[in-house]
Formats: sequence, structure tokens, C-alpha cells
Amino acid sequence: MNLRPVTADDRTILDRLMQFYMYDFSEIVELDFDQTGVFPSGLLSRFLPDSNNRAWFIESEGSLAGFVLVSINAQLKNGKFGSLVKEFFVMRAYRGKNLGRRAAHEVFKLHPGEWNVSVMQKNMRALEFWNDTIRTFTNGQFVRRVYDDDWKGTTFSFSSQTTSS
Repeated sequence: MNLRPVTADDRTILDRLMQFYMYDFSEIVELDFDQTGVFPSGLLSRFLPDSNNRAWFIESEGSLAGFVLVSINAQLKNGKFGSLVKEFFVMRAYRGKNLGRRAAHEVFKLHPGEWNVSVMQKNMRALEFWNDTIRTFTNGQFVRRVYDDDWKGTTFSFSSQTTSS
């Protein structure tokens, strides 16, 4: 597994991968593609040019396998500042092979400090993945809060400075 930083030259590649991410996500929320068969992806414009956002491709043996989008120096749910996993995608062919877990752990190590990972309550597979991934990374030292406000989701809070993973 390798994390490769996404550059401005990689914009088209990330846009294409985002289509698969949005397709998978359409099982959870109402997302439709437009008349040209494309999902709208305005989300990406926030990541590449901003110094407070990072994007990586997840690679497996030289092949693209997904991506990770992270905001750093962001205000977290507890009022502290830290890093947020904004979007995380592993192609179906690579799921269940520990690739996503390893990629998440590497990203956590790249930005030591406070972290939040938030997941929509409807996204049961992601809740299971993040609970297990964060539990193993932190040796169980994390807080899981369920929010039943407009968003209805779970936020995992932890520090990547206190782990030995």
C-alpha cells in the first residue's frame, strides 16, 4: 500500500475516482447523475488548491485503489483544532484486504494531533470500518459520539500522538 499525494495535474484522475465514490454513496443518500451520466462533483474544488486540505491516492502494487481527502487545522466537534477525514474511498476490488485500514493509519501518522472522523448513521459499513480502524490505531483510546441533530451521524475523536501504531 502506498499513499501518493494528489497534485493539481491529477485533478482529472481524482474527478473520475470521485464518480465511483458517489456511485457507491448513492446507496445511502439520494444522489443522481445528470443528463450526461455524470455525478456533480463540486466537492473537489475545496481540496487541491487549499493549504489546509490534503488529498492522497491510495495505491496497491502500483494501481490506483482509492483516495483520501483530509482537512487539517480544522475546528473539530469538541472546539479543538485538528484534522478531519472528509472523504475516504477504496475501490470495491480492494475492500476486505486491510488496504483501507493501512491507508487510514498512514494518514493519521502524517498529521499527528487531534482527529475527527464523522460517518452518517445510515452508512453501516463505514461505521464498522471506522470503529475497527480507529480502535486498532488507538488501542481503544477514542471517543465515539452519536449525534441526532440535522446530520444524524457518529463522530470518532482521538489523538494520533498517543498511539504506538
